[in-house]
Amino acid sequence: MTASKKRIGCIAIAGGVILGALHPSPARAADYDIDCAVILCLAGGFPTGCAAAYSYMIRRITSVPPKPPFGFCAMGSLSDVDFPDNDDPAAHEAMINVIDDPAVARSLRSVRAEVARGTRMCSGNRDDNGHRCTSMIELNGDGSNLFMGTRGSQNAEFWRRGKRVTFIDHEGNPQSLGDAEHYRIVDQNCGYSGGRDGGYECTPVYGWVSIARPAGAD
Repeated sequence: MTASKKRIGCIAIAGGVILGALHPSPARAADYDIDCAVILCLAGGFPTGCAAAYSYMIRRITSVPPKPPFGFCAMGSLSDVDFPDNDDPAAHEAMINVIDDPAVARSLRSVRAEVARGTRMCSGNRDDNGHRCTSMIELNGDGSNLFMGTRGSQNAEFWRRGKRVTFIDHEGNPQSLGDAEHYRIVDQNCGYSGGRDGGYECTPVYGWVSIARPAGAD
């Protein structure tokens, strides 16, 4: 059995647990369907066939203000509960608490999304020469622990671009999904410098390196 088929099998198992007890009202069925699809795709590591759910998730985390990667998915006895805000952490916690599959619940609790809004040179004071920094938005899968600010300091330079969602899939493997890249040392140029006091020197070469994989990639 291929890895892709194994992941789809995990989604089918999770789907039987979650969607088998799904009873949304007709007016909200479309909303519940796509949010549940995101949950199932997360558990399976976003294999092939999850493009629509992935696009929906990215639209949510890049909205202004940013929303959690997935919304409330009504299940079992929660189908008739009316939460004032389906993106509220309390609604997500109630949803996770009725999931019978521990691996799916673990996946949902592990989600962390990040969006790099722009890279620039920052300066801590008038005397330093500046350092690389990135304006970021980060939040947990339930919308909690929102961070909107700058990553990077004089002692820990940081350039990142793109979007990324990290989580633990149904099989317990860490996943990093999106198009995020990190600017770091990828090589070095070394050689002897000229002159009487010359020596062997190396200069670091920086480049953009992917730190996530596209949705649907196996």
